[in-house]
Amino acid sequence: MYRGGGWPLVSERVVQENSATRDDVLRRLSGQLDHLAAEVFRIEHALGDGLAVSELRDMATVHRLQRLDYVRQSLEDAALLSLFLSDGQGSMDAGSIADRLRLEETRQLLAPTTKYNTAQMQMPAAVGEVDLF
Repeated sequence: MYRGGGWPLVSERVVQENSATRDDVLRRLSGQLDHLAAEVFRIEHALGDGLAVSELRDMATVHRLQRLDYVRQSLEDAALLSLFLSDGQGSMDAGSIADRLRLEETRQLLAPTTKYNTAQMQMPAAVGEVDLF
């Protein structure tokens, strides 16, 4: 936006000069998501270390730990995906990226025909064992 004499406002020039590119923001977002995933991992370990063996046999406790593990894996996938998107190439090899992602839900984000709806997204049912460390 310009005023009168054709010069941009000082605040607008500062914003333009200090603006990060989309790729920079995606790289930073990737780092932040990776940091959050690492924090969730530390919480998983702290909880696992603090629970008695009898508590780990309780299915509700195991289910809660599995949900926490799912959140961590989702954050890791989101960090990796945003890092791939930050390369600035404009196109990407979805197959090679998908091979590096852990969760099918995240891989589906790369499918061209997927109509992704976060309101319908559900965590997988608690089946099997939780990977506690």
